[in-house]
Amino acid sequence: MYDFSGNLWTTVVGVASMAYISVFSLYGAYLGLHTIYILQNVRMHLSPQIYALHKSAMISLFLQCAVPLFCVILPFNFIFLVIYHDWWQYQEAATCTIFLMAAHSMVSSLVLILSNQRFRRLIKEKMIVIPGRLKGALTPYSIQTTITPLT
Repeated sequence: MYDFSGNLWTTVVGVASMAYISVFSLYGAYLGLHTIYILQNVRMHLSPQIYALHKSAMISLFLQCAVPLFCVILPFNFIFLVIYHDWWQYQEAATCTIFLMAAHSMVSSLVLILSNQRFRRLIKEKMIVIPGRLKGALTPYSIQTTITPLT
């Protein structure tokens, strides 16, 4: 088990980075909620297309703010509690949550791509076009040969 009292700087850096991530995630969530509130107040002055664009942008922003919560903040707090309270029965689960934290950038990129309509359309187009190109490239090339008997 890790003894966090042996190296004070590890604890200080861990707590400071967690506070940094938490503050900016909460601030982003506040900005998102405040923007939704403003958007609801000016809905009558916006065209339906602009309102739909703002709404989809807010959903995308919400999903992007949820990624650090589920991939960094919650796993980090779980690991911290396991170490601090010496819950040896949860050590394996705490170790597995490190993989979730390591996947943060991949999950963030996937959320960005899948929550944006233009990116989704581009991915769909490329997924359809590339297999069509590969299909022709992977067909075996046949060489015409003529066999003449030896006399």
